Amino acid sequence: MLRLSFVLVSGFAALPLCPTSFLAAESTEDGGERHGLDVVGAAKTVTRWVAPPTGTTAKPWSADLAGITDEDARTQAKAIRNLITEGGRHPEVIADLSVLASDRDWRLRARIVQVCAGIGGTTPAPLLLTLSRDREARVRELGVLALGQCSGDDVLARQLELLRAPESTIREAAAKSLVSSGDPRAIEPLTRQDAETDDL
Repeated sequence: MLRLSFVLVSGFAALPLCPTSFLAAESTEDGGERHGLDVVGAAKTVTRWVAPPTGTTAKPWSADLAGITDEDARTQAKAIRNLITEGGRHPEVIADLSVLASDRDWRLRARIVQVCAGIGGTTPAPLLLTLSRDREARVRELGVLALGQCSGDDVLARQLELLRAPESTIREAAAKSLVSSGDPRAIEPLTRQDAETDDL
C-alpha cells in the first residue's frame, strides 16, 4: 500500500536531481509498460534522506495526497472528493498534484485529471493542458474532456487544435469538451464538423 505525506511531495519537488533508478520501465497488469518517473517510489526514498522540518504542520490535504496513491478504490475516491474540495479553497493543491502527475502509473495520472476537472476554472488549466499531451492515450482523452471544465484562451486554443487530432477518440473528446465549456466561440468551429467521418 502506497502512502505519501506532504513532506515527501515537497521534499521530492525540491530535489535538483532525480536518481536514475526511478527511470526504469516496468510491466503493468494491463499488458503495457510504465515509463518515466516513479514519483511515489522516489518520494519514499526521499523521506529517508530528508527529515521532516520541526515545528511545521502538514497541509490539510496531506492525507488525501497519500489517499490518491492508495491501492484501495474507496480510499482513492474519498481522496479525490477531498482534494476537489480543498483545491477550490487552496490553489496550492494543484502544485502538489503537479508533482504526482510525473508518476509513471497512468492510473494515478488519470485520477489527478479527475481532481482537476472537479476543481475547474483557471487554476488547474495548465496542469490539464500538460496532461492532454500525456504519453498514455487514456490519460490524454480524459485530460481533453476535463478541459471542458476549465477556462482561458490557452484552453480554447488546445480544444480547437484537438478537433483536428488524428485519433477519432481525441477529436470526439475535444468536441464534448468544447460543448461542456459553454464558450460561445466554440459554436462556429463545431458547426464545421459536418464533414467528420466519425459519428461526432
